[in-house]
Amino acid sequence: MSGFDRRRFNKLMASAGAASLIGSRTGVHAAPEGNAPVMRLVVPFAPGGGGDVLGRLFADRMAVELERTIIVENRPGASTTIGTDFVAKSRPDGNTLLLSIPLLIQTYYLF
Repeated sequence: MSGFDRRRFNKLMASAGAASLIGSRTGVHAAPEGNAPVMRLVVPFAPGGGGDVLGRLFADRMAVELERTIIVENRPGASTTIGTDFVAKSRPDGNTLLLSIPLLIQTYYLF
């Protein structure tokens, strides 16, 4: 039987996400190097889950590419509404990002 392998899918998604960041450097920085403010990547999922792991992989790669410090901040709850609301109400300076995963697509492959 050729069932779906969840671990293989998660590895594939993580590598695809990291691969999408490779070669995407544009040379544009929001602030001069050395004085750049800390960026926050808000993950609206609980720590330790698939969304959290993906967010940390993105943050590691983005930190290298952008030469900035990126903090992953988990804000789970209310089906991602709490994290999304936090990002929507944050200062519009480009230093707060939201990692959003389409739950309908993710749920189809996980269960």
